[in-house]
This record gives sequence, structure tokens and C-alpha cells, in this order.
Amino acid sequence: MRSSRRLSFVLVILLASAGRAESPQAASVESSSGSRLVSPAVVATWIVRKEPHGTSQLELLVLWRGTPGWFMRAGSEESSSSDSIQSTEDDRGGGTVVEQLSYGGLRLELEFDRGKRTARVQNHDVGLESANVILVDEVDAADGPQIAGSLQVDPSLTSEPAEVETIVRRSPEIYDFLRCDTSVPDASTQPAIEAICARMKPK
Repeated sequence: MRSSRRLSFVLVILLASAGRAESPQAASVESSSGSRLVSPAVVATWIVRKEPHGTSQLELLVLWRGTPGWFMRAGSEESSSSDSIQSTEDDRGGGTVVEQLSYGGLRLELEFDRGKRTARVQNHDVGLESANVILVDEVDAADGPQIAGSLQVDPSLTSEPAEVETIVRRSPEIYDFLRCDTSVPDASTQPAIEAICARMKPK
């Protein structure tokens, strides 16, 4: 029974996160955001800018990496995931977005200043300039998450809620960061996660 509960836990994260992703704003420039697991070791958080004419662009993608299966800890079936967004915008698409996540007994927070192009990841300040991807490692380590680097990728998007898959397929470097060659401790959840990795593998 415990294995089936763990598989259900993973599927609930995927479905619930997709349902929470849309956070439209009243301004002419809107945004959406969400979080979900994308590999045996990584949970992704994305913020997408939606222009008035209907096109979408990635503003920021944060990849939270830890040891394989870190997001299933703290009792597995008792674990929960959540994200919330607090956003202030002007008609030029500025303002601040705050994302709060809870996975595997860990609370993670991202604050993104859209106008200044700066981010605060836990206690780390990150100047982005032209970068739109932040790589965060060791999220479950004793001394907390560490910034592993940042990248600039093509931000154009054509569909939702497949933002993460679209971006990762364009970047072998991001795909390597996901550690898709590893396995979670509970083998019953591995096939579902492998299927996610397969959709993101660069061609």
C-alpha cells in the first residue's frame, strides 16, 4: 500500500501544480506561474509573461535540485506541495512575483523583481541581466540551497502548460542538470518520472 500511495503522491503533484499555474493579472501584460517535479532530482518553477497580442515568453525558470527523491520525503504520502503567487504589475509588465513552495518537508521561496531583473532565492540574491534560468543545487543539504549558475535560453513559447518541456528540449545543458539518469528510492514512481524526462530530452 505504501508504494501505491507514493505513486499517487507524485501524480497529485503533477496534476495539482498544472491546475494552479494560471495567475492572470488585471494589467494589459499578464503572467502565469507554476511548479512541478520534472526529474528524479529536480522541481521546476516557471514565470511566463503573456503579451496583449497573445504571445508568451519565459521570464524566469528556476530548477531546484537535490538528492533523487528529495521531494517525496517527510513521510511520503503525508508530504504536500503548494505554491502561491503574490504579484504587483504596472502596464509595462513590471512588479514583483513571489513563489512559495513546499516539497518533501522543505519550504522554498523565490522573489522575482521583473523590472530590475533580479531574483532572491531563499537567502541568495541573483542578478539576472539577460539570463532567464537559475540553477539551484543541494536544496536538501544541511546548509541549504546553493546557486549553481544561471543561463540564457530562447524565451519564446507556443503552448501551455508545457512551458518547462519546451525550454528544456532546447538546452542540453539544462537537461543534464536534471539528472534524468538517476532514480528515486521508490521504484514504483520511477516509470512516471522517466516518462516526463523522455518528453524533455533534446532531439
